[in-house]
Amino acid sequence: MAVQTYLLENEYLKLELLNVGCAIHRLWVKDANGKLRDVVLGYEKATDYLSNSNTYFGVVVGRNANRIAHSEVEIAGKIYSLEANEGENTLHSGLHGFHERIWQVEKQEKTAVTFVLESPHLDQGLPGNLVMKVCYQLIDNRLSIIYEGLSDATTIFNPTNHAYFNLNGHNSGTIENHQLQIPAQKITPIIKDTLIPTGELMPVTNTPFDFTQSKQVKQALSQNHAQLQFAGGIDHNFVLEPEGEIQLIGDESGIILTVTTDLPGVQVYTGNFIENEAGKDESMYQKHAGICLETQFFPDSPHHELFPSSLINARESVKHWTTFTFTHQTK
Repeated sequence: MAVQTYLLENEYLKLELLNVGCAIHRLWVKDANGKLRDVVLGYEKATDYLSNSNTYFGVVVGRNANRIAHSEVEIAGKIYSLEANEGENTLHSGLHGFHERIWQVEKQEKTAVTFVLESPHLDQGLPGNLVMKVCYQLIDNRLSIIYEGLSDATTIFNPTNHAYFNLNGHNSGTIENHQLQIPAQKITPIIKDTLIPTGELMPVTNTPFDFTQSKQVKQALSQNHAQLQFAGGIDHNFVLEPEGEIQLIGDESGIILTVTTDLPGVQVYTGNFIENEAGKDESMYQKHAGICLETQFFPDSPHHELFPSSLINARESVKHWTTFTFTHQTK
């Protein structure tokens, strides 16, 4: 099946999706002056997303987002081997996960589209024939993403969307002056070199990771802290408070993004490894050109009893949702 684009539009938002990687290619949002800005990083050509394991621009990642240590998991008493694609560990389910596959379209409307992908038993090393659906829907000034999974065996189901946001516009420079607020009192600290969680929950108080009050991203990035050095910036899972709202504000555009979800964590990634990445509209993205707010289960959760479980039971349909609401400051 050929790579295709799908356009959703209402009076507030305009969204271009791809069937490869179920990706958000372009997302136009009105700024404080009513001007439309494309606020997600991405490649120019849709076919570029067929090989997207460097940046994961805009794609849906699955079956398991984030990292799993030693590229193996135990499910129902059996050890399953996964593809090691980051040293001895697995990142985003391996090199050719859901993010590089062609999804089918189950249903399309003017403001909504549902993609579906069938993943056979032992795909990515994980058990169960899994059917996954992703529904994107525009509802007024909100973009809703609903992930649905159904497997015939107990398995991992931990998808996310890997969009990089720059609320000033995708080609406007860095997000260092964006204001960020996260309802999280703790993060899952990581091990040097592997970026695998230690299994602890680290309070954010008196650390760069305290975003309980809104502050500029660069206020965190400029601090001297071992956890920042390990990741070259922020690449950490924040433990979300129930009913909390993540808020990101574009310093120049005045666009406000509010993120809500039923998932227990958000991986905040400040584009630390972007370097001379050719993007849309002849742009060249550099470090900190965008920020990812990847709502998900905690990284390496199968190996940590204290972390919420990402397992789903056989023949039990599971749904998770994340909503991105766009408003703007008045001028």
